[in-house]
Amino acid sequence: MAADINPRAAIRTGKETPQTMGQQLGGVVLAAVSDLQPLAGGPVVSVCEPWAFERIRNGERELVST
Repeated sequence: MAADINPRAAIRTGKETPQTMGQQLGGVVLAAVSDLQPLAGGPVVSVCEPWAFERIRNGERELVST
């Protein structure tokens, strides 16, 4: 499923498509993380939604949340 996601193509197509692509990618990542099993037992990672990240656009930083 992750191979079907092409973020570069999504960025060129308009406002809604990158959001949709990000949601799909997030679903793939969450599914992959949930399948991880630690060697010694216990939780692997804690995931909290919504996600947020910093993006630099035109030299200025902005906080982007999903």
